[in-house]
Amino acid sequence: MQKRQNDIQLPLRESRKIAMERFGLSSESKDYGLYRILNLACRSLGATAASFSIPVRGGSAILEFAGGDIQEPATASLGCISTYTNREITIISGPAISSWNKECATLRDIELTGYVGVPVFNPDSVIKGVMSIFYAGEFTPPDAEQIQFLSDFGRVIEDSLLMKALSIRDPLTQMFNRRYLEEQANIEWRRALRLQVPISFALIDVDHFKSYNDTAGHQAGDEALISLGNVIMKVCQRAGDSACRYGGEEFAIILPMTDAEAAERLIDKIAQEFSTLAISHPSLDNANITFSCGITTKADAEDLKTTDFKSCLIEADKALYYAKETGRNKTIHYEDTLSMRKAVIG
Repeated sequence: MQKRQNDIQLPLRESRKIAMERFGLSSESKDYGLYRILNLACRSLGATAASFSIPVRGGSAILEFAGGDIQEPATASLGCISTYTNREITIISGPAISSWNKECATLRDIELTGYVGVPVFNPDSVIKGVMSIFYAGEFTPPDAEQIQFLSDFGRVIEDSLLMKALSIRDPLTQMFNRRYLEEQANIEWRRALRLQVPISFALIDVDHFKSYNDTAGHQAGDEALISLGNVIMKVCQRAGDSACRYGGEEFAIILPMTDAEAAERLIDKIAQEFSTLAISHPSLDNANITFSCGITTKADAEDLKTTDFKSCLIEADKALYYAKETGRNKTIHYEDTLSMRKAVIG
């Protein structure tokens, strides 16, 4: 059985797609919002091409490009990597960049003479990517006014990415929202089929949450949900993992390339981490708040071909119900519920 491994190697193409999905960008078509910003920067500065790139597992990748088509592998330029490392506007010219097109397939047909890299940050001043401006022909390094102009374009990309991120996030917990879950699950389903790897889904529900809300208050209830959400996001850090607030006190997790055993271990880790917070429940003699979880797994292509994501959610929900029905504070896999019910019938 294939295990979940932190060092699993993904092709750059798949890492790039996962990164785009994390930004709320379509991984299966051109993002015209980002493309228009890059194209406008290119035209305004008299440049030949422009790109937005980010570091991904296995290297750095171009997410969007104006001035041509992205060529596989979509490896970012060396200038992008330098800008990302230095965290400041980078200007490079001369013979040093003439060989970049050998390293970056997208630049293959451009005889580069100049490069300007602009770092793009998130609201917490963490660098998220680089806007790269490429020049062919005569290159004059930008002056102070042009550098400010470039910085402004970088801020426009920051704002664009922030708006996209907000549209796929739950405002309370900052986890992905239900809309993202449903879109991403179908993407991961197709990816699992393409790569011939298992995929697991988990539904988590806080035990006795209504009574906790009633006795501890709604603010305390919100804080408990935020705390559990933070633990889930902290544990689910592997490429492709998607932790979402499904609704109310319920959370959903998409676990690509994860078999049943590995999924159960991950949920156990979440439970252990959450228990260390020791959030007491006033209606249960101040015992710690717990959660129940239902998991379902599709281990091979045949399973994936004969069902769909919605059916998996139903299975995970049935497993969750069985966990609640048989005592709460536990994790049950859907396959186990089938054998348990057979044993009861027998």
